[in-house]
Amino acid sequence: MIAKHFRRPAKTMAAAAALTLSLLSGLSYADKGVIALVNSDCFLINTSTGYVLVGGTTTASPGTVVIGDFRQQGVAKIVNSGGIDVSENAYIQDLGIPRSAVKRKWKAKCSLPESSQ
Repeated sequence: MIAKHFRRPAKTMAAAAALTLSLLSGLSYADKGVIALVNSDCFLINTSTGYVLVGGTTTASPGTVVIGDFRQQGVAKIVNSGGIDVSENAYIQDLGIPRSAVKRKWKAKCSLPESSQ
């Protein structure tokens, strides 16, 4: 009886992993990041390879984990960890931005004040 109890979480986790993979199958490459700054013109994502400056709008707030192809400039589909699209007219303007250059890039490309976590 105990064995059945412990098997269920494994099955549930496997099903959740399969669902996540199916939701992300539309992305050519999935990189993970966290929304760092947001305004009505741009948003900034902190990734393992540096910050990514995205033109467009997002429904996600700072601190939200997002997934997308953050390896190249251009039009991007960005989803939250549940697979829901959180970007509108998203265009990756700059990527691999070091922390030391974030403020300068933000001021140069995003005209409005930011809200951050």
